Amino acid sequence: MQMSYLFLSPSVLALGAMFMTLIYVLYRAVLPKPIPGIPYNKKAANSIFGDVPEWLSYIKKNNGQALNWWHREMEKHDSPIIQLFLDPFGPPAVVVADFREAQDVLLRRHKEFDRSTIFENIFSGTMPHHHIWQKTGDIVRTQKRLLADTMMPAFLHEVAAPRIHEAMMDLVRLWDLKARLAKGHPFEAHEDIAHTTLDAIWVVTLGSSAKTIESQANMLESIPDLSLPGSKDKAIRFPQAPHPPAFDAILTLTSSMEPLISSPFPKIHHWFLRQSKSYRDAKRYKDQEIDNMIKMAVHKFANSQTVALEKQGKDRSAIDHMIRRELLASRKEGREPQYDTPAAKDELFGFLIAGHDTTSTTVAWAVKLLSDNRPAQDKLREVLRSTYANATAEKRQPTAAEVTTLHDPYIDATLEELLRCGGTASVLSRVALIDSDIFGIRIPKGTDVNFMSYFGYVAPPVGTVDEDRRSTSSRASKDKTGVWETSDIEAFKPERWLRRIGETDETEFVKNAGPTLQFGAGVRGCFGRRLAYIGLRMLVVSIVWNFELLPVPEELATYMAVDRITHQPQKCYIRLKKAD
Repeated sequence: MQMSYLFLSPSVLALGAMFMTLIYVLYRAVLPKPIPGIPYNKKAANSIFGDVPEWLSYIKKNNGQALNWWHREMEKHDSPIIQLFLDPFGPPAVVVADFREAQDVLLRRHKEFDRSTIFENIFSGTMPHHHIWQKTGDIVRTQKRLLADTMMPAFLHEVAAPRIHEAMMDLVRLWDLKARLAKGHPFEAHEDIAHTTLDAIWVVTLGSSAKTIESQANMLESIPDLSLPGSKDKAIRFPQAPHPPAFDAILTLTSSMEPLISSPFPKIHHWFLRQSKSYRDAKRYKDQEIDNMIKMAVHKFANSQTVALEKQGKDRSAIDHMIRRELLASRKEGREPQYDTPAAKDELFGFLIAGHDTTSTTVAWAVKLLSDNRPAQDKLREVLRSTYANATAEKRQPTAAEVTTLHDPYIDATLEELLRCGGTASVLSRVALIDSDIFGIRIPKGTDVNFMSYFGYVAPPVGTVDEDRRSTSSRASKDKTGVWETSDIEAFKPERWLRRIGETDETEFVKNAGPTLQFGAGVRGCFGRRLAYIGLRMLVVSIVWNFELLPVPEELATYMAVDRITHQPQKCYIRLKKAD
C-alpha cells in the first residue's frame, strides 16, 4: 500500500512529467529544421531520420541508383529547388535544378559559396592532405601549384598525349582479340575502359607503366577459342590476367570511397573501412609505389644545373614535373627541397584517381550512346576518316599529335554531347560560407547546396523561376548560354552543338550552345579538365576508328545508373565488328 502511494505521490508524478517533457523537448530539438520557403517532405520533417529511410530503400531497390530519387522528389514538388533531410541531426541539404543559378554560384559567387562538406566526407579519409576537399585559401592555392603546369600545352601534348595514346593502342589490340574470340557475342566493357584509363593516367602521373591491358591481351592471344553460348545475345566472360599489386591497391582505395555518397554517416563509415586489412595493405602498396617513383625522379634531376631545371625537356610524368619544380624553387629560395610531404603525395594520388575515374565513366556511357545511335556513330567515323586523312590514306592509326591537334566541329560536338548525355558528374555541391540566398530564398550559413545537371540539361526543366527572383549577376548573364529545345532534349544529337556559318553549308562548334557543367566552373572547377578532354578524345577516336559498336540485347542496354564517386552505368556491354 505504501509502495503504491509512493508511485502516485505528487512529487513522483511531477518528476515523471518533467522527464517526459524533457524527452519531448529533446526529440523536437533533433527533428529536421526546414528552411522557410523551400519545399520538403512533411512526413520526413517529423522523423529524426528525415528522408534517409526512404532514400536508402530506393537505392537498395534500384541497385545503387541514388540521385534518381532526388530527381523524383523535384518532380513531385514541381520545383527547381527543394530541401532533403539526409543528415540525421544535421541541417537540410538544398537541391537546385537550374543551370543559370548553378553557373552563377559556381562562376561568380565564390565568396559566398565554397567546397561543400560532401567533398570532405568522401575524400578526406583517403586523401587527408589533398586540396580537393579543402576550403579555398592559401593551402589550396599552394598545393595546386605543385602540379599546375601539367595542364599547360607543353606537358599535355609532349608528355601526356603520347602516353595516353600508347594505352589506347593496347585497348585496340585487346578488343581486336576479344572480338575474334566473342564471334558476335556481347561482352562487358567497363572494366577494360577503366583499366585502360588507369594504365594511361598511371604512366602520365608516375612515369612507370602498369601494363594491365597489355597483360590481358597477351593472355588472350594464347587462347585459340572459347566455349560460347548457343544464343548470340548471351554475353560471354573472358579469363582475367593478374594485376600488379599497386594497381589493385589503387582500385581498392578508390572503391572505399564509393559507398560514402549514400551513407548517412560517411566519416564513421569510412573509418571502419580503413581498419580492414585490405585497406591497410592497399594504402601500403600505394605509398611504396609513390615513394619509389619520387626517389627515382629525385635521382634523375639531383645533379641537373639550374638552367636545365628551368626546361621541361626531361619531364616524362607529373612526378618528374613536380620534383623538378620543387628542386628549382628550393635552389632559388636557398632552402632544402621538400619532396615527400604528405600534401605532395596526396596531390599525386589525387591526380591518379581523378584522371582515371571520371574519364572511364564518361567513355562507358559513350560506348552505350554510340551503340544505340548508329547514324551518329557512322557519321563520326566518316568525319574521322576525312579529318585524319593521312592516317586513312596510309591505312594506319591516327597519331597522338594528329588526334590532339586536328579538329573538326562534328568531333567536338560529339564529345560534348557524350558529356551532356552521360552525366558523369550529376551533382555539383557547394556550402554557404555566409547567410546567402538562391531565388531570393535565404540560405543559412553552413548549408550544403547541390546543383543537379539533369533538369534543363538532359530532361525538360522542372518548375519555373521568376526573373526578378534571380541575382543581379544571373540576370546580367541571361543570354550568354543557350537553352536546349525541350522537344528533343533527351535525345543524343551532336548537331545541337553546331551552327551554320552564314549561308554556307559549313558549320562551327558552339561551346555555349546550351547548358552543360560536367567540369564545374569558377575557381573550384575541375583542375584536370584539359587532360580529361585529351583522354576522352583519344578513347572515342580510337574506338570508333577501329570498331563498329553494334546494338546489344535490351536487358544489357539499360541506362540505369549507380552513383559512386561518379554517375556510372549499371551495365556496359558492347558487341564489336571491325570497322572498314
